[in-house]
Amino acid sequence: MREQARRTDLVTVVAGVALAVGWIWHQMGGPGAVAMLLLGLAALVGAIFSLTRPAAMSGEIGVIAAGVAAIALPWAFGFTDRPAAALTSWICGVVITAAGAYGVVRANRTRRSNPELAWSAHRNEVPGVSRT
Repeated sequence: MREQARRTDLVTVVAGVALAVGWIWHQMGGPGAVAMLLLGLAALVGAIFSLTRPAAMSGEIGVIAAGVAAIALPWAFGFTDRPAAALTSWICGVVITAAGAYGVVRANRTRRSNPELAWSAHRNEVPGVSRT
């Protein structure tokens, strides 16, 4: 069951790396290149967080946010006149968003079946001491 979700996290890692280094391939500079790098790294961090905590929704939500921002990036930073760079941002953004959306579904299922895999499910209790 977890193997499919891990594949989507690995797809997100690959798309995040492609987005992070895309500005080099397209010989970009300026704020658009920095934004591409930072959004790629954000997707990468979210995917790694999702790999380590399979039931945590925060990593998947961060991946979705990075993907949506990558889709809007060419319009926000004005590099739609560079079709290769814009297509890289759009394609990576769609892949990252789709993988994140699928990851939310898988994380929710994992959270229901094994809540200990998410940080938010932990309780602060001292072993051996019962509350009355």
